[in-house]
Amino acid sequence: MSITVSMLLSYLPESAEIYCPHPENEILGIKNVGELGSRYNTAYLYIGRVSGEIDLTEYENLSVILYSEEKEIGDLSRQKENNIIFLPHRDEYEKLIDSIFAVLNHGHIKSVMSEELLSMLKDGCELQEIMDYGYKKLQNPILLVDASFNYLASAGMQEDVEEPIWEYTIRKGFMPESYLSCIELESRSPEENGEGDENDDILRMKEEYKELIRHRMTSIRITRNRHVIGYLSIMERYTLVTEYDISLLRLLGGYLSIELAKSVGQSSFNFTLIESFLLSVLKDNIENPEEIEVRQKLFDIRLKKNLYVITVEISEEQTEPEEQMHLLSRLKKHLGCSNAVLLDDRAVVIYDTERTEEEFCRQVLPDFTSLTEETECRAGVSYPFRKLRDLYAHYQQTLHCLEMGDILEIGSSVLRYDDVIEYHMIFSFGKIAGMETLLHHAVRILLKADRENDSDYTETLFTYISCGQNLSDAARMMGLHYNTLKYRINRIIAMTGLDLKDEKTIFKLMVTERALRILHRSESGRMLKGRKMHGAEDMPENKTDRNML
Repeated sequence: MSITVSMLLSYLPESAEIYCPHPENEILGIKNVGELGSRYNTAYLYIGRVSGEIDLTEYENLSVILYSEEKEIGDLSRQKENNIIFLPHRDEYEKLIDSIFAVLNHGHIKSVMSEELLSMLKDGCELQEIMDYGYKKLQNPILLVDASFNYLASAGMQEDVEEPIWEYTIRKGFMPESYLSCIELESRSPEENGEGDENDDILRMKEEYKELIRHRMTSIRITRNRHVIGYLSIMERYTLVTEYDISLLRLLGGYLSIELAKSVGQSSFNFTLIESFLLSVLKDNIENPEEIEVRQKLFDIRLKKNLYVITVEISEEQTEPEEQMHLLSRLKKHLGCSNAVLLDDRAVVIYDTERTEEEFCRQVLPDFTSLTEETECRAGVSYPFRKLRDLYAHYQQTLHCLEMGDILEIGSSVLRYDDVIEYHMIFSFGKIAGMETLLHHAVRILLKADRENDSDYTETLFTYISCGQNLSDAARMMGLHYNTLKYRINRIIAMTGLDLKDEKTIFKLMVTERALRILHRSESGRMLKGRKMHGAEDMPENKTDRNML
Protein backbone atom coordinates (compact mmCIF):
# COMPACT_ATOMS: atom_id res chain seq x y z
CA MET A 1 0.00 0.00 0.00
CA SER A 2 1.33 3.43 -0.93
CA ILE A 3 0.82 6.69 0.93
CA THR A 4 1.09 10.22 -0.39
CA VAL A 5 3.25 13.02 0.92
CA SER A 6 0.10 14.95 1.85
CA MET A 7 -0.88 12.07 4.16
CA LEU A 8 2.38 12.55 6.07
CA LEU A 9 1.48 16.12 6.96
CA SER A 10 -1.03 14.95 9.59
CA TYR A 11 1.81 13.15 11.43
CA LEU A 12 4.10 16.17 11.62
CA PRO A 13 4.80 18.03 14.88
CA GLU A 14 4.32 21.79 15.07
CA SER A 15 8.08 22.36 14.97
CA ALA A 16 8.40 20.89 11.47
CA GLU A 17 9.39 23.13 8.57
CA ILE A 18 7.75 22.13 5.30
CA TYR A 19 8.51 22.80 1.65
CA CYS A 20 6.08 20.68 -0.37
CA PRO A 21 5.48 21.57 -4.05
CA HIS A 22 4.34 18.00 -4.90
CA PRO A 23 2.04 16.75 -2.11
CA GLU A 24 0.40 14.21 -4.45
CA ASN A 25 3.63 12.16 -4.79
CA GLU A 26 3.20 8.52 -3.74
CA ILE A 27 5.60 6.76 -1.40
CA LEU A 28 6.12 3.00 -1.65
CA GLY A 29 9.10 2.64 0.69
CA ILE A 30 11.83 4.34 2.72
CA LYS A 31 15.57 4.69 1.99
CA ASN A 32 18.41 6.44 3.76
CA VAL A 33 19.40 9.77 2.29
CA GLY A 34 22.95 8.45 2.06
CA GLU A 35 21.75 6.03 -0.63
CA LEU A 36 20.96 8.88 -3.01
CA GLY A 37 22.91 8.52 -6.23
CA SER A 38 22.45 8.94 -9.93
CA ARG A 39 19.78 6.19 -9.98
CA TYR A 40 17.38 7.61 -7.41
CA ASN A 41 13.70 6.63 -7.23
CA THR A 42 11.02 9.27 -6.65
CA ALA A 43 8.66 6.58 -5.25
CA TYR A 44 10.82 6.36 -2.12
CA LEU A 45 10.97 8.62 0.90
CA TYR A 46 14.59 9.49 1.70
CA ILE A 47 15.37 10.13 5.35
CA GLY A 48 18.39 11.04 7.43
CA ARG A 49 20.41 13.66 9.25
CA VAL A 50 21.42 16.88 7.57
CA SER A 51 25.15 16.88 6.79
CA GLY A 52 27.50 18.87 4.68
CA GLU A 53 27.53 16.18 2.01
CA ILE A 54 23.82 16.47 1.22
CA ASP A 55 23.28 18.27 -2.07
CA LEU A 56 19.84 18.12 -3.63
CA THR A 57 20.46 20.46 -6.54
CA GLU A 58 20.88 17.61 -9.04
CA TYR A 59 17.59 15.94 -8.04
CA GLU A 60 13.99 16.70 -8.91
CA ASN A 61 10.65 15.57 -7.44
CA LEU A 62 12.23 13.88 -4.42
CA SER A 63 10.52 13.45 -1.06
CA VAL A 64 12.91 13.95 1.83
CA ILE A 65 12.65 14.06 5.62
CA LEU A 66 15.71 15.44 7.40
CA TYR A 67 16.59 16.42 10.93
CA SER A 68 19.28 18.46 12.55
CA GLU A 69 19.50 20.48 15.69
CA GLU A 70 21.96 22.83 14.04
CA LYS A 71 20.88 23.54 10.44
CA GLU A 72 17.91 25.52 9.05
CA ILE A 73 15.89 24.35 6.05
CA GLY A 74 16.38 27.57 4.13
CA ASP A 75 19.37 26.46 2.06
CA LEU A 76 17.74 23.13 1.12
CA SER A 77 14.36 24.54 0.13
CA ARG A 78 15.94 26.53 -2.70
CA GLN A 79 17.34 23.41 -4.38
CA LYS A 80 14.97 22.65 -7.28
CA GLU A 81 11.46 21.18 -6.95
CA ASN A 82 11.71 18.65 -4.10
CA ASN A 83 9.41 17.88 -1.17
CA ILE A 84 11.44 18.61 1.94
CA ILE A 85 10.38 18.20 5.56
CA PHE A 86 12.81 19.39 8.19
CA LEU A 87 12.64 18.55 11.91
CA PRO A 88 14.84 20.32 14.48
CA HIS A 89 14.61 17.56 17.11
CA ARG A 90 15.82 13.98 16.74
CA ASP A 91 13.17 12.45 19.01
CA GLU A 92 10.38 13.99 16.92
CA TYR A 93 12.10 12.75 13.77
CA GLU A 94 12.36 9.17 15.08
CA LYS A 95 8.74 9.17 16.21
CA LEU A 96 7.61 10.36 12.74
CA ILE A 97 9.65 7.70 10.94
CA ASP A 98 8.21 4.98 13.20
CA SER A 99 4.71 6.14 12.30
CA ILE A 100 5.49 6.07 8.57
CA PHE A 101 7.00 2.59 8.83
CA ALA A 102 3.86 1.39 10.63
CA VAL A 103 1.62 2.74 7.88
CA LEU A 104 3.71 1.13 5.15
CA ASN A 105 3.86 -2.18 7.02
CA HIS A 106 0.10 -2.17 7.42
CA GLY A 107 -0.18 -1.60 3.71
CA HIS A 108 1.97 -4.66 3.08
CA ILE A 109 -0.23 -6.76 5.39
CA LYS A 110 -3.37 -5.58 3.59
CA SER A 111 -1.78 -6.34 0.25
CA VAL A 112 -1.01 -9.89 1.35
CA MET A 113 -4.51 -10.22 2.82
CA SER A 114 -6.04 -9.12 -0.49
CA GLU A 115 -4.02 -11.69 -2.41
CA GLU A 116 -5.02 -14.47 0.00
CA LEU A 117 -8.70 -13.55 -0.10
CA LEU A 118 -8.65 -13.36 -3.89
CA SER A 119 -7.04 -16.78 -4.02
CA MET A 120 -9.75 -18.15 -1.70
CA LEU A 121 -12.48 -16.78 -3.95
CA LYS A 122 -10.84 -18.30 -7.03
CA ASP A 123 -10.77 -21.67 -5.26
CA GLY A 124 -14.52 -21.46 -4.65
CA CYS A 125 -14.52 -20.90 -0.89
CA GLU A 126 -17.69 -20.62 1.18
CA LEU A 127 -18.92 -17.56 3.04
CA GLN A 128 -17.99 -19.06 6.39
CA GLU A 129 -14.40 -19.63 5.25
CA ILE A 130 -13.96 -15.91 4.58
CA MET A 131 -15.45 -15.10 7.99
CA ASP A 132 -13.06 -17.56 9.69
CA TYR A 133 -10.14 -16.01 7.81
CA GLY A 134 -11.24 -12.54 8.94
CA TYR A 135 -11.42 -13.66 12.56
CA LYS A 136 -7.91 -15.11 12.29
CA LYS A 137 -6.56 -11.76 11.07
CA LEU A 138 -8.59 -9.50 13.38
CA GLN A 139 -8.42 -11.67 16.55
CA ASN A 140 -11.88 -10.48 17.62
CA PRO A 141 -15.34 -12.00 16.93
CA ILE A 142 -17.08 -10.82 13.77
CA LEU A 143 -20.75 -11.05 12.74
CA LEU A 144 -22.31 -10.79 9.28
CA VAL A 145 -25.97 -9.89 8.66
CA ASP A 146 -27.80 -8.89 5.49
CA ALA A 147 -29.51 -5.57 4.77
CA SER A 148 -32.58 -6.68 6.74
CA PHE A 149 -30.36 -7.57 9.72
CA ASN A 150 -30.98 -11.24 9.02
CA TYR A 151 -28.19 -13.48 10.36
CA LEU A 152 -25.77 -14.85 7.73
CA ALA A 153 -22.54 -15.93 9.46
CA SER A 154 -20.24 -15.34 12.44
CA ALA A 155 -16.71 -16.24 13.50
CA GLY A 156 -14.99 -16.22 16.88
CA MET A 157 -18.20 -17.07 18.74
CA GLN A 158 -17.14 -20.58 19.71
CA GLU A 159 -16.68 -19.48 23.30
CA ASP A 160 -19.32 -17.79 25.43
CA VAL A 161 -18.74 -14.11 24.70
CA GLU A 162 -21.61 -12.88 26.91
CA GLU A 163 -22.95 -10.42 24.37
CA PRO A 164 -26.79 -10.60 24.45
CA ILE A 165 -27.39 -8.98 21.06
CA TRP A 166 -25.03 -11.32 19.21
CA GLU A 167 -26.21 -14.42 21.06
CA TYR A 168 -29.84 -13.50 20.30
CA THR A 169 -29.03 -12.99 16.62
CA ILE A 170 -27.28 -16.34 16.21
CA ARG A 171 -30.03 -18.15 18.09
CA LYS A 172 -33.06 -16.44 16.48
CA GLY A 173 -31.64 -15.83 13.02
CA PHE A 174 -32.12 -12.03 13.00
CA MET A 175 -31.05 -9.00 15.00
CA PRO A 176 -33.36 -7.93 17.86
CA GLU A 177 -35.63 -4.95 17.31
CA SER A 178 -33.84 -3.09 20.09
CA TYR A 179 -30.61 -3.07 18.08
CA LEU A 180 -32.18 -0.95 15.35
CA SER A 181 -32.94 1.77 17.86
CA CYS A 182 -29.37 1.58 19.19
CA ILE A 183 -27.61 2.58 16.00
CA GLU A 184 -27.38 5.69 13.89
CA LEU A 185 -28.75 4.84 10.44
CA GLU A 186 -27.46 7.52 8.08
CA SER A 187 -29.05 6.34 4.84
CA ARG A 188 -27.89 8.99 2.43
CA SER A 189 -27.97 8.65 -1.33
CA PRO A 190 -24.74 8.52 -3.37
CA GLU A 191 -25.64 11.96 -4.75
CA GLU A 192 -25.85 13.36 -1.22
CA ASN A 193 -22.64 11.64 -0.20
CA GLY A 194 -20.63 12.61 -3.26
CA GLU A 195 -17.31 10.87 -2.96
CA GLY A 196 -18.04 10.69 0.74
CA ASP A 197 -15.88 10.33 3.78
CA GLU A 198 -14.43 6.88 4.44
CA ASN A 199 -16.31 6.85 7.73
CA ASP A 200 -19.70 7.12 5.97
CA ASP A 201 -19.93 3.34 5.90
CA ILE A 202 -19.71 3.00 9.70
CA LEU A 203 -22.84 2.44 11.82
CA ARG A 204 -22.44 4.25 15.11
CA MET A 205 -24.01 3.43 18.46
CA LYS A 206 -26.12 6.20 19.97
CA GLU A 207 -24.59 7.46 23.20
CA GLU A 208 -27.68 6.76 25.30
CA TYR A 209 -27.72 3.10 24.25
CA LYS A 210 -24.07 2.19 24.68
CA GLU A 211 -24.75 0.91 28.18
CA LEU A 212 -26.92 -1.84 26.67
CA ILE A 213 -23.92 -3.32 24.86
CA ARG A 214 -21.42 -5.25 26.97
CA HIS A 215 -18.54 -4.97 24.50
CA ARG A 216 -17.49 -2.14 22.26
CA MET A 217 -18.37 -2.91 18.67
CA THR A 218 -18.03 -1.31 15.27
CA SER A 219 -20.21 -2.13 12.26
CA ILE A 220 -19.61 -1.25 8.62
CA ARG A 221 -21.96 -1.32 5.66
CA ILE A 222 -21.26 -3.76 2.85
CA THR A 223 -22.38 -2.34 -0.48
CA ARG A 224 -22.77 -3.54 -4.05
CA ASN A 225 -23.84 -1.32 -6.95
CA ARG A 226 -24.33 1.49 -4.39
CA HIS A 227 -26.90 -0.58 -2.53
CA VAL A 228 -26.39 -1.67 1.08
CA ILE A 229 -26.53 -5.47 1.04
CA GLY A 230 -25.27 -6.26 4.52
CA TYR A 231 -23.38 -5.28 7.67
CA LEU A 232 -20.16 -6.62 9.16
CA SER A 233 -19.53 -6.05 12.87
CA ILE A 234 -16.44 -6.55 15.01
CA MET A 235 -16.64 -6.97 18.78
CA GLU A 236 -13.80 -5.73 20.99
CA ARG A 237 -13.55 -8.93 23.00
CA TYR A 238 -9.90 -10.05 23.08
CA THR A 239 -7.80 -7.16 21.75
CA LEU A 240 -8.23 -3.42 21.24
CA VAL A 241 -9.91 -2.50 17.94
CA THR A 242 -7.76 0.12 16.21
CA GLU A 243 -8.31 2.26 13.12
CA TYR A 244 -6.13 -0.21 11.28
CA ASP A 245 -8.46 -3.04 12.34
CA ILE A 246 -11.36 -1.06 10.91
CA SER A 247 -9.48 -0.73 7.62
CA LEU A 248 -9.02 -4.53 7.59
CA LEU A 249 -12.73 -4.90 8.34
CA ARG A 250 -13.51 -2.74 5.31
CA LEU A 251 -11.22 -4.85 3.16
CA LEU A 252 -12.91 -8.01 4.38
CA GLY A 253 -16.32 -6.47 3.68
CA GLY A 254 -15.29 -5.83 0.07
CA TYR A 255 -14.50 -9.50 -0.51
CA LEU A 256 -17.63 -10.59 1.33
CA SER A 257 -19.59 -8.44 -1.12
CA ILE A 258 -18.10 -10.46 -3.98
CA GLU A 259 -18.98 -13.73 -2.25
CA LEU A 260 -22.50 -12.56 -1.46
CA ALA A 261 -23.03 -11.86 -5.16
CA LYS A 262 -23.17 -15.64 -5.67
CA SER A 263 -26.35 -15.74 -3.60
CA VAL A 264 -28.50 -13.73 -6.03
CA GLY A 265 -32.05 -15.03 -5.76
CA GLN A 266 -31.38 -16.91 -2.53
CA SER A 267 -31.04 -14.19 0.10
CA SER A 268 -33.46 -11.56 1.28
CA PHE A 269 -31.17 -8.60 0.62
CA ASN A 270 -30.77 -9.09 -3.13
CA PHE A 271 -32.54 -7.05 -5.76
CA THR A 272 -33.23 -10.15 -7.80
CA LEU A 273 -34.80 -10.63 -11.20
CA ILE A 274 -37.78 -12.30 -9.52
CA GLU A 275 -38.35 -9.28 -7.28
CA SER A 276 -38.08 -6.93 -10.27
CA PHE A 277 -40.64 -9.07 -12.10
CA LEU A 278 -43.05 -9.05 -9.15
CA LEU A 279 -42.69 -5.28 -8.78
CA SER A 280 -43.52 -4.86 -12.47
CA VAL A 281 -46.70 -6.90 -12.03
CA LEU A 282 -47.69 -5.03 -8.86
CA LYS A 283 -47.21 -1.71 -10.68
CA ASP A 284 -49.30 -3.01 -13.60
CA ASN A 285 -46.39 -2.52 -15.98
CA ILE A 286 -47.05 -5.93 -17.58
CA GLU A 287 -50.58 -5.90 -18.92
CA ASN A 288 -50.42 -9.04 -21.03
CA PRO A 289 -51.44 -12.07 -18.89
CA GLU A 290 -49.61 -14.46 -21.22
CA GLU A 291 -46.36 -12.54 -20.75
CA ILE A 292 -46.73 -12.84 -16.98
CA GLU A 293 -47.12 -16.60 -17.26
CA VAL A 294 -44.13 -16.87 -19.62
CA ARG A 295 -41.91 -15.00 -17.18
CA GLN A 296 -43.21 -17.07 -14.30
CA LYS A 297 -42.02 -20.19 -16.10
CA LEU A 298 -38.75 -18.54 -17.11
CA PHE A 299 -37.93 -17.63 -13.48
CA ASP A 300 -39.20 -21.02 -12.30
CA ILE A 301 -41.59 -19.44 -9.79
CA ARG A 302 -43.50 -22.36 -8.34
CA LEU A 303 -46.52 -21.47 -6.25
CA LYS A 304 -48.90 -23.60 -4.21
CA LYS A 305 -52.63 -24.08 -4.66
CA ASN A 306 -53.99 -20.89 -3.09
CA LEU A 307 -52.44 -17.41 -3.27
CA TYR A 308 -53.06 -14.32 -1.16
CA VAL A 309 -51.66 -10.83 -1.37
CA ILE A 310 -50.83 -9.45 2.05
CA THR A 311 -49.91 -5.77 2.04
CA VAL A 312 -48.44 -4.37 5.24
CA GLU A 313 -48.50 -0.62 5.72
CA ILE A 314 -45.30 0.21 7.57
CA SER A 315 -45.61 2.54 10.56
CA GLU A 316 -44.35 6.12 10.31
CA GLU A 317 -41.62 5.36 12.85
CA GLN A 318 -39.99 2.82 10.52
CA THR A 319 -38.66 5.27 7.95
CA GLU A 320 -35.13 3.99 7.50
CA PRO A 321 -34.52 1.45 4.69
CA GLU A 322 -32.73 -0.84 7.16
CA GLU A 323 -35.77 -0.87 9.45
CA GLN A 324 -38.13 -1.61 6.57
CA MET A 325 -35.90 -4.42 5.29
CA HIS A 326 -35.80 -5.84 8.79
CA LEU A 327 -39.60 -5.84 8.94
CA LEU A 328 -39.77 -7.48 5.50
CA SER A 329 -37.41 -10.18 6.73
CA ARG A 330 -39.57 -10.80 9.80
CA LEU A 331 -42.72 -11.07 7.68
CA LYS A 332 -41.08 -13.56 5.34
CA LYS A 333 -39.83 -15.65 8.24
CA HIS A 334 -43.17 -15.53 10.04
CA LEU A 335 -45.21 -16.47 6.97
CA GLY A 336 -42.62 -18.91 5.64
CA CYS A 337 -42.46 -17.41 2.14
CA SER A 338 -39.77 -15.81 0.00
CA ASN A 339 -41.83 -13.81 -2.49
CA ALA A 340 -42.05 -10.40 -0.84
CA VAL A 341 -41.01 -6.90 -1.88
CA LEU A 342 -41.04 -3.31 -0.64
CA LEU A 343 -43.28 -0.97 -2.63
CA ASP A 344 -44.31 2.60 -1.74
CA ASP A 345 -43.43 2.24 1.97
CA ARG A 346 -45.38 -1.00 2.14
CA ALA A 347 -44.28 -4.61 2.41
CA VAL A 348 -46.13 -6.74 -0.16
CA VAL A 349 -46.13 -10.49 0.43
CA ILE A 350 -47.34 -13.06 -2.10
CA TYR A 351 -48.36 -15.81 0.28
CA ASP A 352 -48.95 -19.24 -1.23
CA THR A 353 -50.42 -22.17 0.67
CA GLU A 354 -52.15 -25.52 0.38
CA ARG A 355 -54.57 -24.47 3.13
CA THR A 356 -58.22 -23.82 2.40
CA GLU A 357 -59.58 -20.34 3.03
CA GLU A 358 -61.17 -21.49 6.27
CA GLU A 359 -57.87 -23.01 7.45
CA PHE A 360 -55.97 -19.88 6.42
CA CYS A 361 -58.29 -17.67 8.49
CA ARG A 362 -58.16 -19.98 11.48
CA GLN A 363 -54.49 -21.08 11.46
CA VAL A 364 -52.55 -18.20 9.90
CA LEU A 365 -54.32 -14.90 10.51
CA PRO A 366 -54.44 -14.93 14.35
CA ASP A 367 -50.65 -15.20 14.74
CA PHE A 368 -50.11 -12.78 11.86
CA THR A 369 -52.40 -10.28 13.57
CA SER A 370 -50.29 -10.55 16.72
CA LEU A 371 -47.18 -9.77 14.67
CA THR A 372 -48.74 -6.68 13.08
CA GLU A 373 -49.82 -5.44 16.50
CA GLU A 374 -46.33 -6.03 17.89
CA THR A 375 -44.71 -4.12 15.02
CA GLU A 376 -47.41 -1.41 15.04
CA CYS A 377 -48.33 -2.01 11.41
CA ARG A 378 -51.60 -2.46 9.53
CA ALA A 379 -52.26 -5.09 6.87
CA GLY A 380 -54.79 -5.80 4.16
CA VAL A 381 -55.43 -9.36 2.94
CA SER A 382 -56.89 -10.16 -0.48
CA TYR A 383 -59.31 -12.83 -1.56
CA PRO A 384 -57.58 -16.12 -2.45
CA PHE A 385 -56.64 -16.63 -6.11
CA ARG A 386 -54.84 -19.21 -8.27
CA LYS A 387 -52.95 -17.46 -11.10
CA LEU A 388 -50.09 -14.97 -10.88
CA ARG A 389 -51.76 -13.08 -13.73
CA ASP A 390 -54.36 -11.97 -11.16
CA LEU A 391 -51.74 -10.56 -8.78
CA TYR A 392 -52.30 -6.87 -9.60
CA ALA A 393 -56.09 -7.04 -9.11
CA HIS A 394 -55.71 -8.74 -5.73
CA TYR A 395 -52.98 -6.31 -4.69
CA GLN A 396 -55.51 -3.54 -5.33
CA GLN A 397 -57.92 -5.34 -2.99
CA THR A 398 -55.40 -5.00 -0.16
CA LEU A 399 -55.01 -1.28 -0.84
CA HIS A 400 -58.79 -0.92 -0.67
CA CYS A 401 -58.68 -2.68 2.71
CA LEU A 402 -56.24 -0.08 4.02
CA GLU A 403 -58.24 2.78 2.51
CA MET A 404 -61.55 1.62 3.99
CA GLY A 405 -59.83 1.00 7.30
CA ASP A 406 -58.84 4.68 7.31
CA ILE A 407 -62.27 5.93 6.29
CA LEU A 408 -64.16 3.78 8.80
CA GLU A 409 -61.46 4.14 11.49
CA ILE A 410 -61.33 0.41 12.05
CA GLY A 411 -59.06 -0.50 14.95
CA SER A 412 -58.12 -3.99 13.75
CA SER A 413 -54.52 -4.27 12.51
CA VAL A 414 -55.49 -6.85 9.85
CA LEU A 415 -58.43 -6.46 7.46
CA ARG A 416 -59.53 -8.99 4.86
CA TYR A 417 -61.09 -7.69 1.68
CA ASP A 418 -64.09 -9.82 2.53
CA ASP A 419 -64.54 -7.61 5.60
CA VAL A 420 -64.86 -4.39 3.63
CA ILE A 421 -65.96 -5.28 0.09
CA GLU A 422 -69.54 -3.97 0.49
CA TYR A 423 -68.20 -0.71 1.94
CA HIS A 424 -65.74 -0.43 -0.92
CA MET A 425 -68.50 -0.94 -3.49
CA ILE A 426 -70.72 1.67 -1.87
CA PHE A 427 -67.84 4.11 -1.47
CA SER A 428 -66.83 3.69 -5.13
CA PHE A 429 -70.42 4.23 -6.29
CA GLY A 430 -70.78 7.19 -3.98
CA LYS A 431 -67.79 8.93 -5.59
CA ILE A 432 -69.62 8.75 -8.93
CA ALA A 433 -73.27 9.31 -8.06
CA GLY A 434 -73.08 10.82 -4.57
CA MET A 435 -73.43 8.87 -1.35
CA GLU A 436 -76.74 10.53 -0.44
CA THR A 437 -78.44 8.85 -3.43
CA LEU A 438 -78.04 5.52 -1.62
CA LEU A 439 -80.04 6.60 1.43
CA HIS A 440 -83.50 5.03 1.63
CA HIS A 441 -86.32 7.60 1.97
CA ALA A 442 -87.65 5.77 5.05
CA VAL A 443 -84.33 6.21 6.85
CA ARG A 444 -84.42 9.92 6.09
CA ILE A 445 -87.79 10.06 7.86
CA LEU A 446 -86.40 8.18 10.88
CA LEU A 447 -83.28 10.35 11.07
CA LYS A 448 -85.45 13.48 11.10
CA ALA A 449 -87.66 12.03 13.85
CA ASP A 450 -84.61 11.05 15.91
CA ARG A 451 -83.15 14.52 15.51
CA GLU A 452 -86.36 16.29 16.57
CA ASN A 453 -87.48 13.90 19.35
CA ASP A 454 -84.18 12.48 20.61
CA SER A 455 -85.42 8.98 19.75
CA ASP A 456 -83.54 5.87 18.55
CA TYR A 457 -85.68 4.69 15.65
CA THR A 458 -82.83 4.52 13.11
CA GLU A 459 -80.60 2.51 15.43
CA THR A 460 -83.51 0.22 16.31
CA LEU A 461 -84.28 -0.50 12.65
CA PHE A 462 -80.69 -1.34 11.72
CA THR A 463 -80.20 -3.53 14.80
CA TYR A 464 -83.43 -5.41 14.01
CA ILE A 465 -82.29 -6.03 10.41
CA SER A 466 -78.78 -7.13 11.44
CA CYS A 467 -80.34 -9.72 13.78
CA GLY A 468 -82.28 -11.27 10.89
CA GLN A 469 -85.48 -9.57 12.12
CA ASN A 470 -85.41 -11.66 15.29
CA LEU A 471 -87.11 -9.59 17.99
CA SER A 472 -85.56 -11.50 20.90
CA ASP A 473 -81.98 -11.14 19.62
CA ALA A 474 -82.44 -7.49 18.75
CA ALA A 475 -83.98 -6.68 22.14
CA ARG A 476 -81.11 -8.42 23.90
CA MET A 477 -78.52 -6.56 21.82
CA MET A 478 -80.12 -3.18 22.60
CA GLY A 479 -80.86 -4.01 26.25
CA LEU A 480 -84.59 -3.51 25.77
CA HIS A 481 -87.67 -5.47 26.79
CA TYR A 482 -89.13 -7.63 24.03
CA ASN A 483 -92.43 -5.71 24.01
CA THR A 484 -90.62 -2.37 23.93
CA LEU A 485 -88.68 -3.38 20.83
CA LYS A 486 -91.83 -4.80 19.20
CA TYR A 487 -93.62 -1.49 19.81
CA ARG A 488 -90.76 0.46 18.23
CA ILE A 489 -90.73 -1.72 15.10
CA ASN A 490 -94.48 -1.31 14.66
CA ARG A 491 -94.07 2.42 15.16
CA ILE A 492 -91.31 2.52 12.49
CA ILE A 493 -93.56 0.67 10.01
CA ALA A 494 -96.39 3.08 10.71
CA MET A 495 -94.14 6.14 10.23
CA THR A 496 -92.44 4.99 7.01
CA GLY A 497 -94.71 2.39 5.38
CA LEU A 498 -91.78 -0.04 5.14
CA ASP A 499 -92.47 -3.62 4.03
CA LEU A 500 -89.89 -5.51 6.09
CA LYS A 501 -90.83 -8.79 4.40
CA ASP A 502 -89.64 -7.52 1.02
CA GLU A 503 -86.07 -8.71 0.25
CA LYS A 504 -85.35 -5.71 -2.01
CA THR A 505 -86.37 -3.32 0.76
CA ILE A 506 -84.13 -5.09 3.27
CA PHE A 507 -81.22 -4.92 0.80
CA LYS A 508 -81.71 -1.17 0.29
CA LEU A 509 -81.80 -0.63 4.04
CA MET A 510 -78.55 -2.58 4.48
CA VAL A 511 -76.92 -0.45 1.78
CA THR A 512 -78.24 2.67 3.48
CA GLU A 513 -76.73 1.63 6.80
CA ARG A 514 -73.27 1.17 5.25
CA ALA A 515 -73.53 4.41 3.30
CA LEU A 516 -74.34 6.21 6.55
CA ARG A 517 -71.30 4.68 8.21
CA ILE A 518 -69.07 6.02 5.44
CA LEU A 519 -70.75 9.43 5.51
CA HIS A 520 -70.57 9.69 9.29
CA ARG A 521 -66.91 8.65 9.35
CA SER A 522 -65.72 10.76 6.47
CA GLU A 523 -67.65 13.91 7.41
CA SER A 524 -68.14 13.84 11.16
CA GLY A 525 -66.04 10.93 12.41
CA ARG A 526 -69.03 9.37 14.16
CA MET A 527 -71.09 6.22 13.53
CA LEU A 528 -74.13 4.31 14.73
CA LYS A 529 -74.28 3.38 18.39
CA GLY A 530 -74.15 -0.33 19.13
CA ARG A 531 -73.62 -1.36 15.48
CA LYS A 532 -70.42 -3.09 14.41
CA MET A 533 -69.09 -3.78 10.97
CA HIS A 534 -68.99 -7.45 10.04
CA GLY A 535 -65.52 -8.80 10.71
CA ALA A 536 -64.34 -5.81 12.72
CA GLU A 537 -65.39 -6.47 16.29
CA ASP A 538 -63.32 -3.69 17.78
CA MET A 539 -64.90 -0.80 15.90
CA PRO A 540 -65.82 2.04 18.30
CA GLU A 541 -69.44 2.57 19.21
CA ASN A 542 -70.89 6.08 18.97
CA LYS A 543 -74.40 7.44 18.75
CA THR A 544 -75.93 8.28 15.37
CA ASP A 545 -75.12 11.76 14.18
CA ARG A 546 -78.68 12.99 13.75
CA ASN A 547 -77.53 16.26 12.23
CA MET A 548 -76.08 14.35 9.32
CA LEU A 549 -79.02 15.02 7.02
